[in-house]
Amino acid sequence: MTTRSEVFTATGLLAFCVFNYVYLIPTQVVAEGSSSTYPLLINTLLALFSLAYLLEGFLIFRKQAKTQPEEAKKQTGFWQDYWRPLAMFGLTGVWIFTLEYIGFLPSTFVFLLLGAKIFRATNRRNTLIVCVVLPSLLTGIFMALNAPLPEGPLEEMIQAIIH
Repeated sequence: MTTRSEVFTATGLLAFCVFNYVYLIPTQVVAEGSSSTYPLLINTLLALFSLAYLLEGFLIFRKQAKTQPEEAKKQTGFWQDYWRPLAMFGLTGVWIFTLEYIGFLPSTFVFLLLGAKIFRATNRRNTLIVCVVLPSLLTGIFMALNAPLPEGPLEEMIQAIIH
C-alpha cells in the first residue's frame, strides 16, 4: 500500500467515526433505548487509532518527500492507489446495513473474510481463524458487558442450534 492510500484510508476511517457520532449512535443506539456508553467508547477508540494512523501516514509521506528525488517518485493513477480503501469503505457500509438483517456474528465473519480478500491475505488458515475468533470474542465481551448486539434471523437460528 502506498503512503497516500494509507492516509486516504485513515481519513475515511475518521469520516466513518464522525458519521457514527453524528448519525448512527444517536439514531440506532440511543433511539432504540440502549445505553450509548459502549458504542461511544468503541467509536472513540477507533477514532484515536485512526488519528494515530493518519499522523503516521503524514510523517512517512513527509519523510519520503524529503528523501526521494522527483524523477524517482512512482506515478500511479487514482483508481490504482485507492481502490482498496474505497472498497473497504463500501464494504463497511454494507456490513453496517446487514447487521440488522443477518446479525452480528455472520455479517462480521463475511466482512472480515472479504476484507482479507481485498487486502490480499495470503494465509487462508489464519484468515479463517481470525474471522471466527474475532467476532466470537467481541460477542463474548459484549455479552459480559450486557450490551446488546444486532441479532438477525440467521443469528437466532445459530443460537438455537448452540443452545
